[in-house]
Amino acid sequence: GGGVFLHKGQFISLHLLVVSSTFPITSHITKMTYSYTVYKGSESGAIKKATNTKPALTGDQVFIRVTASGLCGTDMHYRKADMALGHEGVGVVEETGPACTLLKKGDRVGWGYEHDSCSHCEQCLKGTETYCPERKMYGYAD
Repeated sequence: GGGVFLHKGQFISLHLLVVSSTFPITSHITKMTYSYTVYKGSESGAIKKATNTKPALTGDQVFIRVTASGLCGTDMHYRKADMALGHEGVGVVEETGPACTLLKKGDRVGWGYEHDSCSHCEQCLKGTETYCPERKMYGYAD
């Protein structure tokens, strides 16, 4: 499967790693790095296959084998951008970082439009991290 990192044990993803299940997905781990395939937009609007690599997991990051990821109207806005398409999905935890305490290998997880938040402001602590002033949203972060 493909891979996506989750942060702070929440069901959020870094958009660069989310892939659509309609395409073949591959990943492998070598020498403490993670290589994965994504399908990205391009200047012409054609969808392009790309391979990326990330370093070993740190903190509470999680490596996910993506089993399904949907495309929606938001992705159409980024079809001509050099970024991965498909930002809402589900998968299985393959590995966890050294500080991860909320998830374990084999857990099923899901994520959506938001892919990071501070986890300590009032909005995050009451479960409304979408309103976090430090949130990172698909298409606007990274």
